[in-house]
Amino acid sequence: MSDQPRPPMPPPPNDPMFRSLDKTGPLEKAVRNAKQGGSGWVLPTILFVCIALLLGYCIFLTVKLSRTQEATELLNRDLDNSENRISQLEEELYKTENKLVQQIDATSKELSSVQAQQESEVQNIKAAVTQKADKDALASVDRKAQSIQSDVGEIKQNVTAVDSSVKQVDTKVGELDKRVEEQAKTIEEQRKLLEQSIHNINATREILDSTRESLFNLKTSLDRDYFVFQLHKKSGIIRVKDVGLRLKKTRKKDQRYDTEIFYDDKKMSKDKVAANEPIYFLKMGYKKPYELVVTQVLDDKVNGYLSVPKVAE
Repeated sequence: MSDQPRPPMPPPPNDPMFRSLDKTGPLEKAVRNAKQGGSGWVLPTILFVCIALLLGYCIFLTVKLSRTQEATELLNRDLDNSENRISQLEEELYKTENKLVQQIDATSKELSSVQAQQESEVQNIKAAVTQKADKDALASVDRKAQSIQSDVGEIKQNVTAVDSSVKQVDTKVGELDKRVEEQAKTIEEQRKLLEQSIHNINATREILDSTRESLFNLKTSLDRDYFVFQLHKKSGIIRVKDVGLRLKKTRKKDQRYDTEIFYDDKKMSKDKVAANEPIYFLKMGYKKPYELVVTQVLDDKVNGYLSVPKVAE
């Protein structure tokens, strides 16, 4: 390291601290140009323009202030007028209230007097009605008392007569009770006899019914021949006496069946026939019909009989 001093640093070109040292700035150039050129009218012109603008602005402010003052005066006048109007309205309102109070007082006094008059009249009417009612009530009570006394006398007489009648009725009732008991005994005996007779009649009727049924069965068995058969669905047509039978369908649950009957070159179909339901058909040469009855319906077969008259034409 050397001990020699360093040279000073040059100032920055745009630093305002060192602008006074710079003789080449725009202001210095303008001053030099003005001194050199002799143009001394620029500054007075600038001053004149500034003064003119200032005067114009003052005039504008003066005009605006005057207008504001006029508007303020108008508002003050309107405010005064409004206050006067409010005062007048308050006075009128006060007068109206006084009038209403006076009218209300007068009406109250009149109403009180009317109520007092009405109350006095009502009291007078009540007193008059009470006096009249008392007189009428006393007279009515006297009349009722007299009529009650006469009625009591009649009632006593009637009670005496009723007592005698009741005694007579008691004696008659006792006699009737005895007769009723005797008749009840007689009716009970007759009822027992009637029940016995009904029982005997029912027994006799049962005997007659059984006898009639036996006679009918005997007569039927004597007049007809019976042919028992068992008909299978797979057997086709089977011959019972002189009749052909064929089973088409059975319904064991419902005990019904479908069948076909062949006789005299005829075919008769019967569907959904119930068990023990007779099928009648008239065959040539007989006055009475044939009777076909199935007594039992099984799976794909039935059991029954064919009833045929014994006597032909």
